[in-house]
This record gives sequence, C-alpha cells and structure tokens, in this order.
Amino acid sequence: MKRIFVSILILMQLPLIMNAKHPETEGFIDMKGARIYYKSVGEGEPMLVLHGGPGLSHDYFLPHMNMLADKFRLIYIDQRGCGKSVKNANPSMISLDHMVDDIDSIRSYFGYEKINILAHSFGALSAMRYAIKYPERIITLNLITPSPADSKWIEKNNDMLRRKQSPELSEKLRTIAATENFKNKNPETLLEFWRLQFKTSFHDPDKTDQLNFYFSPDYKESSKLMKELYKDSTVLSYNLNPELSILKIPVLIIGAESDVIHPEALEELHRTFKNSEYILIEGSGHFPFIEQPQAFRKAILHFRRKL
Repeated sequence: MKRIFVSILILMQLPLIMNAKHPETEGFIDMKGARIYYKSVGEGEPMLVLHGGPGLSHDYFLPHMNMLADKFRLIYIDQRGCGKSVKNANPSMISLDHMVDDIDSIRSYFGYEKINILAHSFGALSAMRYAIKYPERIITLNLITPSPADSKWIEKNNDMLRRKQSPELSEKLRTIAATENFKNKNPETLLEFWRLQFKTSFHDPDKTDQLNFYFSPDYKESSKLMKELYKDSTVLSYNLNPELSILKIPVLIIGAESDVIHPEALEELHRTFKNSEYILIEGSGHFPFIEQPQAFRKAILHFRRKL
C-alpha cells in the first residue's frame, strides 16, 4: 500500500514539476554553416536533448521533458536545418557529421567537459556517432525509442508502421497531402497531418493531441534542407554496431510496448554496448515521455543515480 501511495503522489507531482518555474534561457550559437537555436531549462548536470525527425524541432518535448528540469540542466536544440535553426543553414553542410560537430560545439559553448545526452528517435543517430567520436566527453547516453544502429532494420520498421496504419488513416493522410495548404506548408495543416501520421506510434492514439509540433514560416526551406541530408549516404546505409561495441560509456536504452521501432533492433543494440541497460515501457508508443511520464522519469533518474 505504501508503494502504491508513493507512486500516486509522484504522479500527482509531475504536472507541478513540468510547469514549475525553472531557470530558462534561449539564444543562438554560430556554427560553421549554421546558426543553432537552443533553449536551456533547469539546473544540475547538463543534459543535451536531441529531437527526432529528421526535420522536426525540440518543441514536441515540451512541456513533457521538463519533468527532468529539477534534476538536470536541459539543453534543447533545433538541429541544423530544423525548427529555428533554418536561417543561415548552408545546404552543402547538412549532414550527420556536421550534426555531430554541432553537439561538441554546444558542449564547449556552455563550458562543460562532459555532458549527458538524451536522444529521441532519429536524434539517436547523431548521438551514437558522437559517442563513437567523443566517448570521453559523455557522462551518460540515453537513447529513447531510438533509430536503430544498423540500417538493416529501417525497412522492418517501415513495415511495422505500414501494418499498423489502417486504410482509413492512410486515405486521410493522402487527402491532406493533396491539398494546397499542405503543399504550401501551412502550419495548421502540417500539425493536423503529423498528429494523424503519429497516431500509429502511440499506445493511446487520443494522446497525439499532446504533440506540440512547431512549424515555422521557414518550414518549406527546412524541407528542402532535409532533402540535402538524405544525400548523405550514411543516413540510409550504415552499421554502427562494430564501433559501438568497444565503448564503455553508460547507456540507457528505452523502448516502448507499442512503438514502431522493431523490438529486436533495440535488443541487438543492448547486446552491442558493453555497459547498457534496456527498459521496455508498457502502455506507451514512440513518445514514452508523453504517454508514461512517471515510468519515463523513474527510468532516467534511477539509471543516473546508480552510476
């Protein structure tokens, strides 16, 4: 009974933690070929937060991820060519290698020798590449429903997504995609489209309304820049496992019961790392920090405390 009471109490406190007034700053950092937007929330050990996509922004983390701002200084960024980091982005420098260099420049900008990294979905690709290049600069690597470390899983993930998508939903998406508003990147139309698109990525589809996507007036330009990213051959054909297997850094992998990331891909990733923990969150899809915030917070904090 005591354990149940404590769990209920923590669950009741989460909205207070997420919406509490934490120290907050924002700005831009000039990089080679880009100007990167950041937002810093909270105090404590630094935790760099990398969004997915590619082509999304940090906004869908908010306010949900702020549940960690009482324990970490969360540094959200919009990766080059995304969100508020579109302007001044050089198309010829949109690549995973440059995104990795951006991570280290941000670490240096804030004056930290080491940082925690929390990477969601596609953001895990640049995070894992950063870990390979700069393992000595990482405290912990937290991979949340991550893109796989081997591209052999991409088609299997896509197949899972197709099987979960009903004919009715597919037709709705096609109808929206054919409108002029969608083609002209109207923010409201894009929000409607992507919330529908991600319904299959949620355990409870009704919770897609909590996805706070931000589509700037520059989103059309961002879409063009992301096409440049796919010219980077390492985005579609890669295998990071051999290089990841020699790392000794602490790694937390969080999967979800109803995710479209193939569970065997995450189990393989867990076996690859020498020092990793794998947690599967029940009752959640691709966004566990939205669907199961209590379990998500507990996993992150417990992993850090035990090191």
